[in-house]
Amino acid sequence: MTETAAVYDIEPANTDLAGVPAAAMAGVVESGATELIRRDARIAILTEETRGLLHQAVMTHFEIGKRLLEMRELAEEKRWLASLDELGIQPLWAQRHMQVARKIEAMPKLRDLAEQSFHKALALIQSTDDATLEEITAGDVPLLTLERVDGMSVRELKKEIKRLTDDKDQVVQEETQVLQAEIDNLVKERDGLQAEHQSDAKTAHDTARELRATVQTLANQARALSAQIAHLSEHDAMMVKDALESSVSSGSILLKETWQAWMDRSLELGLED
Repeated sequence: MTETAAVYDIEPANTDLAGVPAAAMAGVVESGATELIRRDARIAILTEETRGLLHQAVMTHFEIGKRLLEMRELAEEKRWLASLDELGIQPLWAQRHMQVARKIEAMPKLRDLAEQSFHKALALIQSTDDATLEEITAGDVPLLTLERVDGMSVRELKKEIKRLTDDKDQVVQEETQVLQAEIDNLVKERDGLQAEHQSDAKTAHDTARELRATVQTLANQARALSAQIAHLSEHDAMMVKDALESSVSSGSILLKETWQAWMDRSLELGLED
């Protein structure tokens, strides 16, 4: 029998679940769901623990560098090398950690990056001079801000540093484009605010005109009402008087509140002496 024939000759297993009780099936499903939840919860815990350990590891690099710096200041060359040998540390490895620690002490903003990635901080320190590094940490290099560095891998960062160093003309052009885009956004935002202000000003003027027209209409209606009262009986005139007093009283309160709110706002805006 060939292998192919053997595969086709295998009898399919009996997978008929019709005879399995519903309660048993429900128990199996529930057990499986519980296991998945337990695994997901454990993975989440392990992820957070690993993140914490990675942060500790990064800070350990920094603390090691600080101690090596102090040790180097205190020890003579022979004692220094002997101490490194005792610790199992190569001089180059020690030099890198000391270099990062020294720069971080001098540039506190670099510490945030070092806390996230010691190797990114090391790449920046080793590949740039002090002036350029200060510009980067200050955000004065548009193509290599600390925010952009945070989103790069170590390899991408080294490549970008090399490109910035080797092709200065292209870099200047790209930085100009980035700055121009930022300027355009600021201008657009300013224009939007101006348009919004102009729209608010027009609405306010329109509202003031409408209010003046409404007051004039009320005055005309009051004069017309005075003429009408003269022809009413005493009883009807008294009813109109009561209604008018109520309306005037309510209107006066609202006008006083509106006027007071306007006066308060005028003081805030410096429109009143």
